[in-house]
Amino acid sequence: FKDQKVALITQETGLFYKSYDVVFASGEKLEFDKSGDWTEVKCKTVEVPAAIIPEAILKYVKANYPEAKILEIEHDSEGYEIKLSNRLEIKFNNKFHYVLMQSIFFIIGIILMIIVSKVPYKYYLKKSNLILFICFILLILVLVPGIGSVRNGSRSWFGVAGLGIQPSEFMKLALIIFTSKYIYNNPKDMRSVKKGAFPILIVTMLSFFLIMLQPDFGTGTILVMTIVAMLFISGVDFSFFIKIGMLGMVGVCVLIVIAPYRMERIVSFLNPWSDPLGTGFQAIQSLYAIGPGGLFGMGFGNSIQKHFYLPEPQTDFIFSVISEELGIIGIISVSFLFLVIILRS
Repeated sequence: FKDQKVALITQETGLFYKSYDVVFASGEKLEFDKSGDWTEVKCKTVEVPAAIIPEAILKYVKANYPEAKILEIEHDSEGYEIKLSNRLEIKFNNKFHYVLMQSIFFIIGIILMIIVSKVPYKYYLKKSNLILFICFILLILVLVPGIGSVRNGSRSWFGVAGLGIQPSEFMKLALIIFTSKYIYNNPKDMRSVKKGAFPILIVTMLSFFLIMLQPDFGTGTILVMTIVAMLFISGVDFSFFIKIGMLGMVGVCVLIVIAPYRMERIVSFLNPWSDPLGTGFQAIQSLYAIGPGGLFGMGFGNSIQKHFYLPEPQTDFIFSVISEELGIIGIISVSFLFLVIILRS
Protein backbone atom coordinates (compact mmCIF):
# COMPACT_ATOMS: atom_id res chain seq x y z
CA PHE A 1 0.00 0.00 0.00
CA LYS A 2 2.94 2.33 -0.69
CA ASP A 3 0.78 4.66 -2.80
CA GLN A 4 -1.95 4.91 -0.17
CA LYS A 5 -2.23 7.74 2.35
CA VAL A 6 -3.16 6.73 5.90
CA ALA A 7 -6.12 8.80 7.07
CA LEU A 8 -7.11 7.19 10.35
CA ILE A 9 -5.77 4.57 12.79
CA THR A 10 -7.83 3.23 15.68
CA GLN A 11 -6.61 0.87 18.39
CA GLU A 12 -8.47 -1.57 20.65
CA THR A 13 -6.59 -3.06 23.61
CA GLY A 14 -7.61 -5.78 26.05
CA LEU A 15 -5.78 -7.71 28.75
CA PHE A 16 -4.65 -10.41 26.31
CA TYR A 17 -5.25 -8.87 22.90
CA LYS A 18 -4.59 -5.82 20.80
CA SER A 19 -5.95 -4.86 17.38
CA TYR A 20 -5.68 -1.97 14.95
CA ASP A 21 -7.83 -0.60 12.15
CA VAL A 22 -6.03 1.37 9.44
CA VAL A 23 -8.20 3.48 7.12
CA PHE A 24 -6.69 4.93 3.94
CA ALA A 25 -7.81 8.11 2.20
CA SER A 26 -9.04 5.94 -0.69
CA GLY A 27 -11.59 4.34 1.62
CA GLU A 28 -9.83 0.99 2.04
CA LYS A 29 -9.68 -0.39 5.56
CA LEU A 30 -7.19 -2.88 6.99
CA GLU A 31 -7.79 -4.79 10.20
CA PHE A 32 -4.84 -6.18 12.13
CA ASP A 33 -4.80 -8.55 15.09
CA LYS A 34 -1.80 -9.54 17.18
CA SER A 35 -1.46 -13.29 17.46
CA GLY A 36 2.28 -13.95 17.66
CA ASP A 37 3.12 -11.72 14.71
CA TRP A 38 0.96 -8.92 13.38
CA THR A 39 -1.40 -10.57 10.95
CA GLU A 40 -3.51 -8.85 8.34
CA VAL A 41 -7.07 -10.08 8.85
CA LYS A 42 -8.94 -8.48 6.00
CA CYS A 43 -8.92 -5.61 3.56
CA LYS A 44 -12.20 -4.05 2.63
CA THR A 45 -13.65 -0.86 1.26
CA VAL A 46 -15.45 1.36 3.73
CA GLU A 47 -18.87 2.07 2.32
CA VAL A 48 -20.35 5.42 3.27
CA PRO A 49 -24.17 5.28 3.35
CA ALA A 50 -24.59 8.96 2.48
CA ALA A 51 -28.33 8.53 2.06
CA ILE A 52 -28.80 8.21 5.82
CA ILE A 53 -27.07 11.53 6.56
CA PRO A 54 -29.35 14.57 6.94
CA GLU A 55 -28.74 17.12 4.21
CA ALA A 56 -27.87 19.81 6.77
CA ILE A 57 -24.96 17.72 8.05
CA LEU A 58 -23.65 17.08 4.53
CA LYS A 59 -23.79 20.81 3.74
CA TYR A 60 -21.90 21.60 6.96
CA VAL A 61 -19.12 19.10 6.19
CA LYS A 62 -18.76 20.24 2.55
CA ALA A 63 -18.75 23.93 3.51
CA ASN A 64 -16.20 23.65 6.31
CA TYR A 65 -14.03 20.80 5.02
CA PRO A 66 -14.28 20.98 1.21
CA GLU A 67 -11.10 18.96 0.55
CA ALA A 68 -11.80 16.23 3.10
CA LYS A 69 -13.37 12.93 2.16
CA ILE A 70 -15.91 11.18 4.37
CA LEU A 71 -14.37 7.86 5.42
CA GLU A 72 -16.78 6.41 7.91
CA ILE A 73 -20.14 7.20 9.46
CA GLU A 74 -21.56 5.83 12.69
CA HIS A 75 -25.20 6.41 13.49
CA ASP A 76 -27.06 5.53 16.69
CA SER A 77 -29.71 6.99 18.96
CA GLU A 78 -27.19 9.56 20.21
CA GLY A 79 -26.58 11.08 16.78
CA TYR A 80 -23.99 10.91 13.99
CA GLU A 81 -20.21 10.57 14.14
CA ILE A 82 -18.34 11.26 10.90
CA LYS A 83 -14.66 10.46 10.33
CA LEU A 84 -12.91 12.51 7.64
CA SER A 85 -9.75 11.88 5.64
CA ASN A 86 -8.02 14.78 7.44
CA ARG A 87 -8.21 12.75 10.69
CA LEU A 88 -11.01 14.86 12.12
CA GLU A 89 -14.02 13.32 13.85
CA ILE A 90 -17.22 15.36 13.90
CA LYS A 91 -20.15 14.54 16.15
CA PHE A 92 -23.71 15.71 15.49
CA ASN A 93 -25.77 14.88 18.56
CA ASN A 94 -29.45 15.11 19.33
CA LYS A 95 -29.59 17.81 22.03
CA PHE A 96 -32.45 15.99 23.77
CA HIS A 97 -30.69 12.60 23.66
CA TYR A 98 -29.68 12.46 27.33
CA VAL A 99 -32.97 13.93 28.53
CA LEU A 100 -34.78 11.19 26.64
CA MET A 101 -32.44 8.40 27.75
CA GLN A 102 -32.42 9.45 31.40
CA SER A 103 -36.22 9.72 31.36
CA ILE A 104 -36.40 6.15 30.04
CA PHE A 105 -33.97 4.96 32.71
CA PHE A 106 -35.98 6.79 35.38
CA ILE A 107 -39.24 5.10 34.35
CA ILE A 108 -37.59 1.67 34.08
CA GLY A 109 -35.91 2.22 37.45
CA ILE A 110 -39.18 3.14 39.18
CA ILE A 111 -40.91 0.05 37.74
CA LEU A 112 -38.05 -2.25 38.78
CA MET A 113 -37.92 -0.65 42.23
CA ILE A 114 -41.62 -1.38 42.79
CA ILE A 115 -41.24 -4.96 41.54
CA VAL A 116 -38.14 -5.67 43.65
CA SER A 117 -39.76 -4.15 46.76
CA LYS A 118 -42.56 -6.73 46.47
CA VAL A 119 -40.13 -9.68 46.46
CA PRO A 120 -39.43 -11.09 49.95
CA TYR A 121 -35.73 -10.78 50.72
CA LYS A 122 -35.61 -14.44 51.75
CA TYR A 123 -36.24 -15.30 48.11
CA TYR A 124 -32.81 -13.88 47.24
CA LEU A 125 -31.34 -15.99 50.04
CA LYS A 126 -32.92 -19.09 48.54
CA LYS A 127 -31.91 -18.33 44.93
CA SER A 128 -28.48 -16.77 45.59
CA ASN A 129 -26.56 -19.65 43.98
CA LEU A 130 -28.67 -19.48 40.82
CA ILE A 131 -28.35 -15.69 40.63
CA LEU A 132 -24.57 -15.95 40.95
CA PHE A 133 -24.40 -18.68 38.29
CA ILE A 134 -26.41 -16.60 35.80
CA CYS A 135 -24.14 -13.61 36.38
CA PHE A 136 -21.05 -15.75 35.72
CA ILE A 137 -22.59 -16.88 32.42
CA LEU A 138 -23.27 -13.24 31.49
CA LEU A 139 -19.65 -12.25 32.30
CA ILE A 140 -18.43 -15.00 29.97
CA LEU A 141 -20.88 -14.17 27.16
CA VAL A 142 -19.98 -10.47 27.14
CA LEU A 143 -16.39 -11.42 26.20
CA VAL A 144 -17.55 -13.14 23.01
CA PRO A 145 -17.15 -10.89 19.92
CA GLY A 146 -20.50 -10.32 18.30
CA ILE A 147 -22.33 -10.70 21.61
CA GLY A 148 -20.52 -8.20 23.81
CA SER A 149 -19.90 -4.69 22.45
CA VAL A 150 -16.78 -2.57 22.91
CA ARG A 151 -17.07 0.89 24.47
CA ASN A 152 -14.06 3.02 25.37
CA GLY A 153 -11.72 0.08 24.82
CA SER A 154 -13.57 -2.42 27.06
CA ARG A 155 -15.81 -5.27 25.97
CA SER A 156 -18.11 -4.80 28.95
CA TRP A 157 -21.55 -4.23 27.46
CA PHE A 158 -24.54 -5.93 25.90
CA GLY A 159 -26.31 -3.76 23.36
CA VAL A 160 -30.07 -4.22 23.78
CA ALA A 161 -32.54 -1.99 21.91
CA GLY A 162 -30.04 0.87 21.75
CA LEU A 163 -29.29 0.59 25.49
CA GLY A 164 -26.09 -0.62 27.10
CA ILE A 165 -26.33 -3.31 29.81
CA GLN A 166 -23.21 -4.03 31.86
CA PRO A 167 -23.25 -7.56 33.40
CA SER A 168 -20.51 -6.68 35.89
CA GLU A 169 -23.02 -4.42 37.65
CA PHE A 170 -25.33 -7.40 38.16
CA MET A 171 -22.35 -9.41 39.44
CA LYS A 172 -21.83 -6.84 42.20
CA LEU A 173 -25.32 -7.48 43.55
CA ALA A 174 -25.12 -11.25 42.99
CA LEU A 175 -21.83 -11.55 44.88
CA ILE A 176 -23.11 -9.41 47.77
CA ILE A 177 -26.21 -11.63 48.06
CA PHE A 178 -24.12 -14.81 47.84
CA THR A 179 -21.60 -13.59 50.43
CA SER A 180 -24.40 -12.52 52.77
CA LYS A 181 -25.95 -15.98 52.55
CA TYR A 182 -22.59 -17.65 53.19
CA ILE A 183 -21.90 -15.50 56.27
CA TYR A 184 -25.46 -16.08 57.53
CA ASN A 185 -25.18 -19.87 57.19
CA ASN A 186 -21.61 -20.14 58.56
CA PRO A 187 -21.24 -17.59 61.39
CA LYS A 188 -18.84 -19.76 63.43
CA ASP A 189 -16.60 -20.59 60.46
CA MET A 190 -15.97 -16.92 59.70
CA ARG A 191 -13.34 -16.83 62.45
CA SER A 192 -11.32 -19.28 60.37
CA VAL A 193 -9.67 -17.98 57.21
CA LYS A 194 -9.57 -21.45 55.64
CA LYS A 195 -13.23 -22.31 56.27
CA GLY A 196 -14.71 -18.81 56.23
CA ALA A 197 -12.96 -16.25 54.06
CA PHE A 198 -11.09 -18.47 51.60
CA PRO A 199 -14.13 -19.95 49.74
CA ILE A 200 -15.60 -16.48 49.31
CA LEU A 201 -12.29 -15.10 48.02
CA ILE A 202 -12.06 -17.86 45.39
CA VAL A 203 -15.46 -16.87 43.98
CA THR A 204 -14.60 -13.17 44.22
CA MET A 205 -11.25 -13.52 42.42
CA LEU A 206 -12.87 -15.58 39.67
CA SER A 207 -15.34 -12.73 39.15
CA PHE A 208 -12.47 -10.22 39.23
CA PHE A 209 -10.56 -12.25 36.61
CA LEU A 210 -13.52 -12.31 34.20
CA ILE A 211 -14.06 -8.57 34.65
CA MET A 212 -10.36 -7.89 34.00
CA LEU A 213 -10.60 -9.76 30.70
CA GLN A 214 -12.93 -7.00 29.44
CA PRO A 215 -10.90 -5.12 30.91
CA ASP A 216 -12.57 -2.99 33.63
CA PHE A 217 -10.13 -2.42 36.48
CA GLY A 218 -12.34 0.11 38.29
CA THR A 219 -15.40 -2.16 38.54
CA GLY A 220 -13.24 -5.14 39.51
CA THR A 221 -11.56 -3.19 42.29
CA ILE A 222 -14.89 -1.96 43.69
CA LEU A 223 -16.21 -5.54 43.67
CA VAL A 224 -13.21 -6.92 45.57
CA MET A 225 -13.18 -4.07 48.12
CA THR A 226 -16.91 -4.53 48.79
CA ILE A 227 -16.53 -8.24 49.55
CA VAL A 228 -13.41 -7.64 51.68
CA ALA A 229 -15.41 -5.07 53.72
CA MET A 230 -18.20 -7.65 54.25
CA LEU A 231 -15.63 -10.21 55.45
CA PHE A 232 -14.15 -7.63 57.82
CA ILE A 233 -17.56 -6.95 59.37
CA SER A 234 -18.25 -10.70 59.67
CA GLY A 235 -15.38 -11.09 62.16
CA VAL A 236 -12.55 -12.61 60.10
CA ASP A 237 -9.18 -12.41 61.91
CA PHE A 238 -7.59 -8.98 61.37
CA SER A 239 -4.19 -10.42 60.44
CA PHE A 240 -5.84 -11.87 57.34
CA PHE A 241 -6.58 -8.39 56.02
CA ILE A 242 -2.96 -7.32 56.48
CA LYS A 243 -1.87 -10.30 54.38
CA ILE A 244 -4.55 -9.80 51.75
CA GLY A 245 -3.62 -6.10 51.57
CA MET A 246 0.02 -6.94 50.86
CA LEU A 247 -1.07 -9.50 48.27
CA GLY A 248 -3.36 -6.93 46.71
CA MET A 249 -0.50 -4.43 46.37
CA VAL A 250 1.54 -7.05 44.50
CA GLY A 251 -1.45 -7.76 42.26
CA VAL A 252 -1.90 -4.07 41.46
CA CYS A 253 1.80 -3.82 40.52
CA VAL A 254 1.43 -6.79 38.17
CA LEU A 255 -1.65 -5.24 36.52
CA ILE A 256 0.24 -1.97 36.07
CA VAL A 257 3.13 -3.80 34.41
CA ILE A 258 0.70 -5.56 32.05
CA ALA A 259 -1.04 -2.26 31.15
CA PRO A 260 1.09 0.81 32.04
CA TYR A 261 -1.80 3.19 31.29
CA ARG A 262 -3.21 2.32 34.73
CA MET A 263 -0.22 4.01 36.40
CA GLU A 264 -0.80 7.03 34.16
CA ARG A 265 -4.37 7.20 35.46
CA ILE A 266 -3.20 7.00 39.08
CA VAL A 267 -0.62 9.75 38.52
CA SER A 268 -3.16 11.93 36.71
CA PHE A 269 -5.60 11.44 39.59
CA LEU A 270 -3.01 12.62 42.12
CA ASN A 271 -1.65 15.39 39.87
CA PRO A 272 -3.68 15.98 36.69
CA TRP A 273 -1.38 18.87 35.69
CA SER A 274 1.43 16.37 35.09
CA ASP A 275 -0.29 15.60 31.76
CA PRO A 276 -2.76 18.45 31.18
CA LEU A 277 -3.51 17.55 27.54
CA GLY A 278 -3.64 13.79 28.09
CA THR A 279 -4.73 11.71 31.07
CA GLY A 280 -5.29 14.78 33.26
CA PHE A 281 -7.42 16.68 30.75
CA GLN A 282 -10.80 15.50 32.08
CA ALA A 283 -10.02 16.32 35.71
CA ILE A 284 -8.60 19.76 34.89
CA GLN A 285 -11.58 20.71 32.72
CA SER A 286 -13.93 19.60 35.50
CA LEU A 287 -12.14 21.95 37.91
CA TYR A 288 -12.51 24.78 35.39
CA ALA A 289 -16.25 24.04 35.43
CA ILE A 290 -16.49 24.11 39.24
CA GLY A 291 -14.46 27.32 39.62
CA PRO A 292 -16.80 29.99 38.14
CA GLY A 293 -19.97 28.53 39.69
CA GLY A 294 -19.98 30.79 42.72
CA LEU A 295 -22.99 30.78 45.03
CA PHE A 296 -25.84 30.53 42.52
CA GLY A 297 -23.99 29.41 39.36
CA MET A 298 -24.20 30.69 35.79
CA GLY A 299 -27.83 29.61 35.38
CA PHE A 300 -29.49 26.39 34.30
CA GLY A 301 -28.32 25.37 30.82
CA ASN A 302 -25.63 28.07 30.66
CA SER A 303 -22.58 25.86 31.20
CA ILE A 304 -19.61 26.64 28.97
CA GLN A 305 -17.43 23.64 29.86
CA LYS A 306 -19.95 21.04 28.69
CA HIS A 307 -19.62 22.33 25.12
CA PHE A 308 -16.58 20.32 23.92
CA TYR A 309 -14.27 21.47 26.76
CA LEU A 310 -15.24 18.80 29.30
CA PRO A 311 -15.17 15.34 27.65
CA GLU A 312 -18.10 13.07 28.50
CA PRO A 313 -19.94 15.62 30.71
CA GLN A 314 -22.97 13.31 30.93
CA THR A 315 -21.08 10.78 33.12
CA ASP A 316 -19.99 11.21 36.76
CA PHE A 317 -18.59 14.60 35.74
CA ILE A 318 -22.14 15.95 35.49
CA PHE A 319 -21.43 17.08 39.06
CA SER A 320 -18.98 19.63 37.64
CA VAL A 321 -21.63 20.93 35.24
CA ILE A 322 -24.15 21.17 38.10
CA SER A 323 -21.60 23.21 40.06
CA GLU A 324 -21.01 25.51 37.09
CA GLU A 325 -24.71 26.08 36.36
CA LEU A 326 -26.23 25.98 39.88
CA GLY A 327 -23.24 26.95 42.06
CA ILE A 328 -22.79 26.02 45.71
CA ILE A 329 -26.57 25.77 46.09
CA GLY A 330 -26.62 22.99 43.49
CA ILE A 331 -23.69 21.18 45.14
CA ILE A 332 -25.38 21.29 48.56
CA SER A 333 -28.67 20.08 47.06
CA VAL A 334 -27.10 17.06 45.35
CA SER A 335 -25.00 16.24 48.43
CA PHE A 336 -28.12 16.45 50.62
CA LEU A 337 -29.96 13.98 48.37
CA PHE A 338 -27.04 11.54 48.60
CA LEU A 339 -27.07 11.98 52.40
CA VAL A 340 -30.81 11.16 52.49
CA ILE A 341 -30.16 7.94 50.54
CA ILE A 342 -27.30 6.97 52.89
CA LEU A 343 -29.33 7.64 56.03
CA ARG A 344 -32.41 5.83 54.67
CA SER A 345 -30.34 2.77 53.81
